[in-house]
Amino acid sequence: MWDEINSNKIKIIPIKLEDCDIPKILQTKKYIDFSIDYNIGIRQLIDTIIKYEQKME
Repeated sequence: MWDEINSNKIKIIPIKLEDCDIPKILQTKKYIDFSIDYNIGIRQLIDTIIKYEQKME
């Protein structure tokens, strides 16, 4: 799986479901925060996917 991620065959969007310490490996990565407000998290997730899709066109 890591080979596929590194070769950009798989995209991962980390999602924070509850308040927690972010692992060091993910601290520099963007994540979608569902821990404060679910509706805002959904909107951020949808916006991120749409932006990625538009970039791929």
